[in-house]
Amino acid sequence: MARGGCRLRSCVDPNDAAPPPPAPAPFHKPQPEGQQNVTTLLDDFPVLTPVTDEDLATAVRAVRTHVPESWPEGDLCRSERVPYPCRLARWGRATLEAAGLTEAEAEAGAEQGGWA
Repeated sequence: MARGGCRLRSCVDPNDAAPPPPAPAPFHKPQPEGQQNVTTLLDDFPVLTPVTDEDLATAVRAVRTHVPESWPEGDLCRSERVPYPCRLARWGRATLEAAGLTEAEAEAGAEQGGWA
């Protein structure tokens, strides 16, 4: 109870309050062999369809920029230093695939000034 008989919450001494209980530890269910983690699937950027020219230009740039580089830890993305393929590399390839293009066709289109 508050000091001096005051029953308002504003009169309660914060030192009299009990500390909040600790937060529970997160539960991580082990994934079966060969299945991807759900959070990995949800972390990818969405591929919007239909694919616009602006999307194609960005996807070509992502595929060109986010390439594998060999490190002692394995292949890492040259731009982000995370395991390859990174999110942008996966999104770029998925966007090109959604547009019905291969990487070679996308490169040729970018070289001709179609999407750059």
